[in-house]
Amino acid sequence: MKKINLIAMLSLFAASCSTKSNEFQAEKEKNVLAVSDIHYNPFSLCDAEKADNKLSTSESKCNALMKELNSAEVKDWDKVFAKYLTSEKVSSLNSNTNYGLYQKFLTQLETVAKSENIDFVVVLGDFLTHGFHQKLNDYAKLTQQNEVESFIKKTFEYISITVNAKLPKDVEVFPVIGNNDSYKANYNFDNPKNSNFYKDLSVIWGSNAKQLTKSKTFVTEGGYYTINLADKKLSIVALNTNMLSNKAQSVDGSDIDSSAKNQLNWFSDLFKAAEKTNSDENKDNKDEFRIPKENKVLVISHIPNGIDGYASSVAKDGSAVPFWKSEVHSNSYLNILKTNSQRISGILVGHTHHDGFQMIDASKSLSSSSVPSLTSLRNNPGFKVFKLNKENTLIDSKVHSYDLNEQKWEENPKSFSELHTSAGHLTHGYEILLSAWSKDTNQADEHYLKRLVLNADHKTLVQKWKHYFCAAGNGMTIKDFNDCYKKVTEKN
Repeated sequence: MKKINLIAMLSLFAASCSTKSNEFQAEKEKNVLAVSDIHYNPFSLCDAEKADNKLSTSESKCNALMKELNSAEVKDWDKVFAKYLTSEKVSSLNSNTNYGLYQKFLTQLETVAKSENIDFVVVLGDFLTHGFHQKLNDYAKLTQQNEVESFIKKTFEYISITVNAKLPKDVEVFPVIGNNDSYKANYNFDNPKNSNFYKDLSVIWGSNAKQLTKSKTFVTEGGYYTINLADKKLSIVALNTNMLSNKAQSVDGSDIDSSAKNQLNWFSDLFKAAEKTNSDENKDNKDEFRIPKENKVLVISHIPNGIDGYASSVAKDGSAVPFWKSEVHSNSYLNILKTNSQRISGILVGHTHHDGFQMIDASKSLSSSSVPSLTSLRNNPGFKVFKLNKENTLIDSKVHSYDLNEQKWEENPKSFSELHTSAGHLTHGYEILLSAWSKDTNQADEHYLKRLVLNADHKTLVQKWKHYFCAAGNGMTIKDFNDCYKKVTEKN
């Protein structure tokens, strides 16, 4: 009898410790490492030979590299790359991520993951190099669609395997799809009726995030998903914004508009379901799309909502160029965020290749934070670490950048609060910056612009300052941007 009681007491003690451990996890600050726009280029050797007019000569090694990559198992890709690219220099400014730069990133990823106690990683899309499909056709000479898909799948697997190998075992990786990520074409929404692209990604990404292997977590009809991090009182909603882009297409005949509506309805329903999670009528419902009512929600995607400041600055009349095609879809998305603003932990996006932010609704503490690209496009390569407080709200961020001129990572990078302002909340920090800028919109904040491109040459952005200002903080609609731009230009 005494033995039974002792066992019972030990069981209760263990359960109590487990509960306290989970509560501790939820209550501590968290660090999230975000990387975007990797644009890994397995064809960098071929590109270099093409530029030097060596592709058709006896000196060319491009054809041999492509054949070996195509025939090798993905676990052996590193050996193949090392064989041909050991002496390859790091990518130059305005070029895609080559093997040299990717290795620098992996080394720094391992260092930062340990030194900054990273809790989990998000990859905000665009795994594939710009022009991937054309390069694959030009260099690998693959003619069958199944061969093309196999090579693309291997590239995703290679990135997944190599990133995962540099992280502690308990650190999961949650990716999203970017506009270059497709079996078919850039900005393509692959037709789920004809393509296994989304199913393949759920398996590949599931190796780094076990929950993605569960059938109801990943929506294979659209390439989006939700994850509940129960021990952290946090949920992640990963959207596929390809179908929402102003450049969206489907070369394989998918109904883009219907798919976009379905995704936004799904996004909205997540919050509605959360309200019923603990009710009697749903306590036995095992629908894995439900978000626990007590969880905050971190929204991640590739293409932001709102106005593209850079594209607007180079438009003929300087008027607003929206990131998304449909104003109806944009308004639906914004309404979901505003209706559930108290549940939103933060919004992380990629695509622009720059650091930065967009104010969505300051009164509701809603903003989106941009993550700079690993590849170089008017910027030095880099990635970003975000800090969440005990309530799972974004409170600070820090960019780790690689200086292409000095060929080294920035030492002891400063956080947003150290560089700009400490407000205890990222959105409030953005609000303080916008307020300061609005006092004199003719005076560009060069300190901010320099950080926007990770200490690369920012001078060309100074002339575009008004576009960046209006895109960052005066509403998310075309009218908001145009009204702002008209107002700030009339001040001259």
